[in-house]
Amino acid sequence: MDLNLTPQVAGFRDAVRAWLRASIPPDWDERQLLGESMETGFDYLRAWQRKVYEGGWAGVSWPKEYGGRGASLMEQVIFTEEMARAGAGTAGGADAPLAVSIAKMYASDAYCEAGNKGIQVHGGMGFTWEYDIHLCYKRAKASEIAFGDANYHRERIARLVIDGCEGGAE
Repeated sequence: MDLNLTPQVAGFRDAVRAWLRASIPPDWDERQLLGESMETGFDYLRAWQRKVYEGGWAGVSWPKEYGGRGASLMEQVIFTEEMARAGAGTAGGADAPLAVSIAKMYASDAYCEAGNKGIQVHGGMGFTWEYDIHLCYKRAKASEIAFGDANYHRERIARLVIDGCEGGAE
């Protein structure tokens, strides 16, 4: 298996890097380090998203006639990697850990509830070998262990909010 980039994909990567070097606002890193809230930086981030769109990079997988690049799966991966490498994402700063825990809290609740309901629908058997629902339930429980259950993330959200309030009062 050849894992080297094809000339076309390497050219795409170089084009993304060049565009990012030319387009990222000069004060981007400073603003990210300030940890300003999403509300404070909304206009700034909206201007950045407009620039991404005007450069043809918004929705890189979309067809060209709809404002995208029609990128292949590999090109989409390259684009995401280069945006991350350049620190040019839109969700960052002080709000990122809070946003992640909120998303994980809801996802964990939904995932486990879907598994539990699925087991109940199939007669309440703990393992229903006739149906693959037991696999969904097992994955949900394994995800709780690996990524934290909803209660863990609720506690983390509370800590982040309280620490943020205490930090702002100083």
